[in-house]
Amino acid sequence: MKSQRIVATAQSKIAVEDFELPSLEPDQVLIETQFSAISPGTELAFLNHLPNTPGVYPYYPGYSSDL
Repeated sequence: MKSQRIVATAQSKIAVEDFELPSLEPDQVLIETQFSAISPGTELAFLNHLPNTPGVYPYYPGYSSDL
C-alpha cells in the first residue's frame, strides 16, 4: 500500500515523498492518520542543523498525530 510522508532531504530542504507501507503482521493494525504535528522547536532546529542536532539526512519529522 502506498502512502506519503514529509522528509527533510538536506539542511533547510523539505519534500513530500511517496513510500510503500510494509506488510502488516498478524498482530498489527493499520490506522489512517488525517494530520500530524511537526514541532517548531525540535524539528526546525534539526532542519536548520543547529547545535546539538545530528544533521543526518534524510530525516522524517513528526511524532504526534490525531486520527
